[in-house]
Amino acid sequence: MVSLERPPSGRIYVSGAHVRAVGNTLVVSGRVRRLDLSAGGAGHVDVAVIGPGGRVLAQAGTAYIPRIIPRKGARESYFTVRLDLVPPDGSKVRAVYHKGRASPSGRFDCGSNAAVPRAGRGGDQPRE
Repeated sequence: MVSLERPPSGRIYVSGAHVRAVGNTLVVSGRVRRLDLSAGGAGHVDVAVIGPGGRVLAQAGTAYIPRIIPRKGARESYFTVRLDLVPPDGSKVRAVYHKGRASPSGRFDCGSNAAVPRAGRGGDQPRE
């Protein structure tokens, strides 16, 4: 079994995320929400798959749609990322909002994946 973690990321955060395997692909999807109207700025969702031993098995960043989180209604956008692996039982998938624009293609490695745990911080601190 694979668990899902959504580390805190401030006033914009990943909500209602879920993980499923489709063949040999791991699909992570969910919502990005804003807590209040003043929360804003460009961002993306970083995802990391951490094996049972703590090693990073895969990581990616993805854009959410709509790119500007609505200020009215549900105040949420949606994301999906597909990774070409099926992690072993005991793995963790981490999904977190990360301030900074996504690439035009929508999927990229931002060079500082906020979902990857960092030594001394546990990976659970906001990284904006």
